Amino acid sequence: MALKGWVIVVGGIVAATAGLAWFKTDQIMTAIAMGEAFPELHETVEPAIAAPVTWTPTTVAAGTVVSVQRADLRTEAAGTIREVGFAPGAAVTKGQVLIRLDTEIEEAELRAARAEAQLARANLDRARSLVKSRAGTEANLDRARADLEAAEAQIALIQARIDRRVVKAPFDGRTGLHNWAVGQYLEEGTNVTPLEGTSETLHVDFAVPQDAASLLREGSTVELLAPDGRVLAPATIVAANAGVTRTGRTLSFRAAAPAAGVGLRPGAYVDVRAAIGAPLTAVSVPLTAVRRAPYGDHVFRIVEKDGQLRAAQALVKTGPIEGDRILILSGLAVGDRIAGVGAFKLRDGLLVKTSAPMPQPEPGAAPVPQVSAR
Repeated sequence: MALKGWVIVVGGIVAATAGLAWFKTDQIMTAIAMGEAFPELHETVEPAIAAPVTWTPTTVAAGTVVSVQRADLRTEAAGTIREVGFAPGAAVTKGQVLIRLDTEIEEAELRAARAEAQLARANLDRARSLVKSRAGTEANLDRARADLEAAEAQIALIQARIDRRVVKAPFDGRTGLHNWAVGQYLEEGTNVTPLEGTSETLHVDFAVPQDAASLLREGSTVELLAPDGRVLAPATIVAANAGVTRTGRTLSFRAAAPAAGVGLRPGAYVDVRAAIGAPLTAVSVPLTAVRRAPYGDHVFRIVEKDGQLRAAQALVKTGPIEGDRILILSGLAVGDRIAGVGAFKLRDGLLVKTSAPMPQPEPGAAPVPQVSAR
């Protein structure tokens, strides 16, 4: 009787277990069928193509516009201003009087010296007549000649002192701002005004690291860039510094450019782009195609697999940026189709739909503008 009871219990347990297993299997199979009935998850992106580009390695340095001629004009003597001959920020010509100090005392001394010279000249003429008529001596003639030379030297000395009290423009240029007025007293060495020369050429001083400097020399051509990246004008290197700085290990250069093309005043900042290598062939892609990650930069190639488009992650080495495109130095080939806008939504192997027809590589397409390695 006890055995029969145990058989019934065990049989009930087996039947219950089999029924539960059948029920769960039916649930799982139903869920699998429902999942297969839904379409595979996908993301929509805008396709792009890896385009060929001719890339010239360059470096960009900060430059300063410098006048071909520049001078800080200072007084050579102390005195009171008698004449101000220029307006603040005005254009002046070579030899124009800018500041004239009071010279009343020197002018009086000059008149006295000229009178002494006139007397010495008359005495010399008289001594010559006496010697000619044998009524005078050669010694008196030599003394009269020396007196005249001394009087003329005194005139030159006083005139030089007067000239030192006049500040003139040494070349054509534009002055700085000032507040000078007649009657104002100036000490010796007072800075009257800076004078920036006006010419058809401007200089631009810039410095590059020593490894790049070895590829630049006098006669090399560089480009001057505006803050927005526009090329203002080409420039030619005309001089290099004697040595590399010990602190920054840079070498300074000076380039000449047409003033009309630059359109900047002396002291202005300008970027200088210089080629530091031969042109290379690479590819460029939209900036939105490149994703940044701790393990490296990557893009998603769009590949066809089993008749469907899928995302394939590709690690790349990126180069400089130019506008809305970025240079790819390795990891992609010309003509590779990639995800552009919307690439951030992708993962490796994901089904991809495109918002536009897949682009095709254009044989013989013109290269995009050169980009710079900053």
